[in-house]
Amino acid sequence: MRLQDKTVRVFARLDPKTKADAEEALADMGFTVTSAITVFLRQVARDKKFPFTPDTGYLAEIGLDNKGRKKKQQKK
Repeated sequence: MRLQDKTVRVFARLDPKTKADAEEALADMGFTVTSAITVFLRQVARDKKFPFTPDTGYLAEIGLDNKGRKKKQQKK
């Protein structure tokens, strides 16, 4: 069986600086972006929760509430 038959592609949109900074940090730890995402998703699948507590300041910055859901826009 070929590798392509055993895997799926996951696409994510993020800004180029975040991607570059993450690639550099992960490389320093011996990971690729793919291996880090695989570890993360396997832990989520196994434990049914994030393997860490998300930074609520960052969640607010990208428009999510503390559970990772899009914040409802308030009517003016």
